[in-house]
Amino acid sequence: MDNLKQKIQVKLEVKCREQTFTDWLKDISPQYTWDVPHLIYMRKYIDRIINGESLQLMFLAPPRHGKSLENTIHLSAFYLYKFPQKRVIIAAHTQSLANEFSRDARMLAIDCMDLAGDKLAVTDWKTEESGGLKAVGVGGAISGRGCDLLLIDDPIKNREEAYSKVYREKVWKWYTTDLYTRREPKSSIILTMTPWHYNDLAHRILESEDAKNWIIISMPAIAKDDDILGRTKGDALWTDRYSIDDLLKIKTTMGDDFEALYQLNPIVAEGNIIKREWFIEKPLEEFPVRWDFIGQYYDTAFKKGQQNDYSVCLTIGKLRDQIYILHIFRDKLDFPELKDMMVQLAIEYKPTFIGVEDKASGQSLIQEMANNINLPVKPEAIKVSIDKESRANAITPYMRDKKLIMPKNAHWIDDFLDEVCTFPAAPHDDQVDALTMALNHQRESGYNLQSIIGN
Repeated sequence: MDNLKQKIQVKLEVKCREQTFTDWLKDISPQYTWDVPHLIYMRKYIDRIINGESLQLMFLAPPRHGKSLENTIHLSAFYLYKFPQKRVIIAAHTQSLANEFSRDARMLAIDCMDLAGDKLAVTDWKTEESGGLKAVGVGGAISGRGCDLLLIDDPIKNREEAYSKVYREKVWKWYTTDLYTRREPKSSIILTMTPWHYNDLAHRILESEDAKNWIIISMPAIAKDDDILGRTKGDALWTDRYSIDDLLKIKTTMGDDFEALYQLNPIVAEGNIIKREWFIEKPLEEFPVRWDFIGQYYDTAFKKGQQNDYSVCLTIGKLRDQIYILHIFRDKLDFPELKDMMVQLAIEYKPTFIGVEDKASGQSLIQEMANNINLPVKPEAIKVSIDKESRANAITPYMRDKKLIMPKNAHWIDDFLDEVCTFPAAPHDDQVDALTMALNHQRESGYNLQSIIGN
């Protein structure tokens, strides 16, 4: 009888290991809905890991949309069913949450395979083939354990942690010096989270040299343009669970935090200086064909690399008292590339004025380009004597009253608005500097703006 039971168990284990992740989910947890587009989409990438690829995946999705259930709890269990000799680490914002994920995964594992009877602690359990799972909270020690699959799920607990620079730095140090170093060769990482802040773990990774190695899957609760799932703009992510009406009620309650947690676009909840509603988008064909003034304003940096600042050129056109943002160039360039780009942009837009902020990184460009008789570089025109926030506050009356017009659907608009409307909390402020430089120059130079903005 025991022999027969053992043979049945072996067959069950073989069946588990031959199943696809999708089939196994439906067998092991039929009470959940797995056939929804965003979960199916995430499994396409998870299947690649299961099939042997080494990937670094970042899943950004709103709360309560099944991401932890699928990508952390069920995946960790299935991965060990499939590869009982492998090791998994689950990391979360607290040890208690990591333990909760581990406990649920262990329950699933027990239903499908034999675990080592003397190693069943919720923080550290093992298979009979020496694989297993370790659960750890932010800052917790991993005690030399390596992993073939690292699952980081919601490393930030709440808004208080998200807005604590000390805590964000703690998470980053822990990730870079402890978690990341535990990876075995050809291992994979999955970071699953809802973004809270422009300097949280997800955004720090995307600003690092490692960014090129990550696949980013971002699925907001309400679809935007070019949705990766093919949704029409305004469609809900999981209509049967959260309809548009449900989401709009949540938005009314949450305010600006909805944009971060549900739309995956962290903004400053209070105190942001420049407002989104101060910008107007119009089709390019409705722009004037002749201008009273065309200006280009440069905020510069001369070193390439993920850790260095961007160089920005903001081009404006002015007709009477209305200002149009015609174009924004933003990239990380070395000095020769920046000089070439200045010439190219001048040829394209034919500015009557080029201003470069007179600071350490701009002085060389001013000296070099002011000698070019074909470029209207004004070395004496842009002087900075007040801090960034004061400069931003100085332009708000004009922006609030007259608003700025931008070309509808320009490829640079989203990045520009994300930065300027979250200043001073955004990780970069190069475009803010260029914008304040342009509008303060207009104000101080008397280009028919005094009557609007005042002295």
